[in-house]
Amino acid sequence: MDKTVSVCNEVFFREVVSMLSRQKTVRIPAKGRSMRPFIQEGRDTIVVSPPGVLRKGDVVLAKMDGGRYVAHRITAIAGDEVEMMGDGNLFGRERCSRDRVVGHVRGTIRDGRWRNLTSPRARLLARAWRCLLPLRRARWRFYGIIKSRKLNNSISI
Repeated sequence: MDKTVSVCNEVFFREVVSMLSRQKTVRIPAKGRSMRPFIQEGRDTIVVSPPGVLRKGDVVLAKMDGGRYVAHRITAIAGDEVEMMGDGNLFGRERCSRDRVVGHVRGTIRDGRWRNLTSPRARLLARAWRCLLPLRRARWRFYGIIKSRKLNNSISI
């Protein structure tokens, strides 16, 4: 009989950080939509290793203010500060100090198969996706306008 155990995020990530600090690699079920299309909830498991040298374009696991953890892509590094943004996000970036980066997302497991996020091909795809950000934002605005017009036209008294 398969048993499922629920653990609060604080306890879960305390153990994840402990394992990473002991140089272990950890698998974490993906949660949320911020890293779509490269990482998707319900489909992927992320594989996190201890942090090493940080580079722009890396996907990292970081502890943010308020105690929440995010796995997002580094968009810039300036001194001790790391700026990150989810691949699926159209707006908004997070910033934290380097010491808040607790892990490096090396890849995902999808349908039992390993997908490397650090390969030159994966990095090129992510860079191309990032270059499309202005078009993705424009599409989002366009659909918002169309949707609001449909709602305004469908209201009848």
